[in-house]
Amino acid sequence: MFKVAKVSSEIKKSSTIFWYRTNGIDYVCNGYWIIKTDLKKKENRKILCSLVEKFGLIPSESKKGKEVIITTSYKKVEISESTKKPKWLELLENRETEEIENTRLIHMSDRDNHRIFKGKEYIYINSRFIEMIDEKASGIKFEGSRDLEPIIITCKNDEMLILPVRMESKSEYLKN
Repeated sequence: MFKVAKVSSEIKKSSTIFWYRTNGIDYVCNGYWIIKTDLKKKENRKILCSLVEKFGLIPSESKKGKEVIITTSYKKVEISESTKKPKWLELLENRETEEIENTRLIHMSDRDNHRIFKGKEYIYINSRFIEMIDEKASGIKFEGSRDLEPIIITCKNDEMLILPVRMESKSEYLKN
């Protein structure tokens, strides 16, 4: 499901990365997206390598889980660990979503391009993050709800949550 090179690139660019492991499942978060997958799978090795390169370690796996956080600022790198279940995981676990339509439309602006999805309202997602998944993979499903709620992309046991972009005004071309 993931385009491994794009995911690895996003990990390397991110100034803050959260990595949580529990029961054979890895969760990686940077504040704009969350990935849920098994990094032990052969196809995800490059993502695992990027995380190990960034952190210099692999969080130990236990039933309780372990979170490792890396924050990079000017000339300073901080790594911290926690055995508490992170609050950001609630975004993936406690969600009421329905399948949404991938309109394949792009809203172009000076700064970024945004992909448009249609649920109860139009949801704008930074195109850069959609590029992290292989949309042609079989079994891909897009879930979401309203314009300011995240979308979840699922395929088998892999999931990716992406936070939406707040738009200043609605597009005149997308009126119902």
